[in-house]
Amino acid sequence: MERLTYTFAFLMCAASAFAQVPDVFLDSRGGYLIAGSKVSKSCVAQKRYDSEQKDTVSLLVNWTARDDVFLEIDPKTVTGSAFRSKTLVFVFDDKTKIERKVKLGKGQFSLQIARKGKPAPLLETALKSSRLTVSLPNDDAFKVDLSVAEKVQKGMEDCRKWIRNA
Repeated sequence: MERLTYTFAFLMCAASAFAQVPDVFLDSRGGYLIAGSKVSKSCVAQKRYDSEQKDTVSLLVNWTARDDVFLEIDPKTVTGSAFRSKTLVFVFDDKTKIERKVKLGKGQFSLQIARKGKPAPLLETALKSSRLTVSLPNDDAFKVDLSVAEKVQKGMEDCRKWIRNA
């Protein structure tokens, strides 16, 4: 997944350097950069956040060719074997709390939030909420504004349509 993040970062740079990149979808919705690739047949939405302890956290939603959706969280200070397998706690504005065991791989936490287009409870709750606090295993947390979720979801759907019509 880390390679995918770097690929899209490269594509963003390439798109800004050249007016058009025919095999790349680029858009911005709700503060998220949305990028898609005809080659990988996947779309991502990415945004950086500052945590309570001033860490930079990258939040990435990856929609794969199989209609699986993964949430990837890349906190810069969470590294090392002490964080290999931990629990992330997601607290929504209505105080709903969802805990998920995750593994740290290549410096980022990754968890599946939809399989073959069917959303998991975490994604279903997120789509109904306006705020989310993610508690990280190093006694840190960051807040996510979910009021833009509809815009981001529409951008991801536009990206998927673009790929399918390619």
